[in-house]
Amino acid sequence: MNAECAHTWNRQMYRLAAGLALSGLVLVGCGQSTEDPGASSPPSAAVSVSPLPADEMAAADAQPIDELAEAVMAEIGEAEMPSLILGVWEPGKGTYRAAYGVGDREGDVAASVDDAFRVGSITKTFVATTVLRLAADGQLDLDEPISTYAPDLAGQYPEIGERTPRQLLAMRSGLPDFEAAVVGGIAADPERTQKAWTSTELIDVALDSGEVTQADAEPASYINTNYVVLGDMVSEVTGTPVGDVVTEQLITPLGLDRTRYPAADDTSLVAPFTRGYVPPSQVTAGDFTAEGGTIEPGTDVTDWTASWGGAAGIMDSTLDDLAVWASSDFGSGLLPADLVEQRNETTPLDQVGEYGLGLQQLGPWQGHLGGIPGWSTLAMRNPDTGAVVVMATNAEGATLAHLALLQQLYPDTVELYSAAES
Repeated sequence: MNAECAHTWNRQMYRLAAGLALSGLVLVGCGQSTEDPGASSPPSAAVSVSPLPADEMAAADAQPIDELAEAVMAEIGEAEMPSLILGVWEPGKGTYRAAYGVGDREGDVAASVDDAFRVGSITKTFVATTVLRLAADGQLDLDEPISTYAPDLAGQYPEIGERTPRQLLAMRSGLPDFEAAVVGGIAADPERTQKAWTSTELIDVALDSGEVTQADAEPASYINTNYVVLGDMVSEVTGTPVGDVVTEQLITPLGLDRTRYPAADDTSLVAPFTRGYVPPSQVTAGDFTAEGGTIEPGTDVTDWTASWGGAAGIMDSTLDDLAVWASSDFGSGLLPADLVEQRNETTPLDQVGEYGLGLQQLGPWQGHLGGIPGWSTLAMRNPDTGAVVVMATNAEGATLAHLALLQQLYPDTVELYSAAES
């Protein structure tokens, strides 16, 4: 699930975010930064992770960030952006972590840098790394049909079986998406919000919603179905549910103590956490009402399922855990150099930036944007400088505000773009 999908790139939010780019608040400057390929067992402790700055930023460096964050909250408004959790880790300057706004409206509880949140499509970076580790271990070839490695999946979906892991990782498979159909019927059928969606159900919805088109077309087309299929492939290749593989090979070795790949029927978050809400812009855009029914702006969706994200967006995490994940180059530190090089080869994406193998590229920044009902997220690292930026908002649809923030933190590195404005 992802806030950069077409239905969230509405003109109202774009104008709000673009207005921030004209605010004049700029953080000038950017500090300079000074293998285990096995897939069947967890990696050794020698995981390649770039050290994050240990010291807090000096007030002179922190103040512009704080002023910009306050400006973002004021410009977007509490209805659209109840809270903002922000972290900037910059070599040579230090660490800035702060939370703004309300994490729990009913309890009038302020957001905290320690709060957990659902990460949406940042999940894809974990699943992609898991697939690439299988390739590094010789358990699959990125350019062979997935029918070679997942015959049960291919037997059920022959057209999908013809696609390759590389095409799925790179968003170039030509598969249709399930997101609009699944989420668009929530207001008409609220029981969907508590349903434990299976990968088969999500794939079936996708294939019922659109045609399978030619693979390798450009630009790449952002489709969540790709990663649900990859999750099934990982499970079939390893004989272990994909969530368990991600946990054993990535989450546990990296010490991401508050990062989870939950079971499909687990709607909980580990306290403390922000509560997630429906912003007015999503109601106006019809994101939840495409199949009828109504939903009130401000609806608390914390207890809704995350299973409709599947291997494309089910996970939850925290500010600090995502910073550590980013400092591992989103798992690329666990891969051999040739696969890292392949991962970083990108194709223009139909929404924003470019896409590699499970990584978005925004100017020099690598990482991922994320969105799932209730939350918007961003986790990015600049490989040239070592800077890491992580953001989370407890309402979906704030992606462009996050991008505007990143643009102003590091001018001339991110170009605001919306498919709605093209």
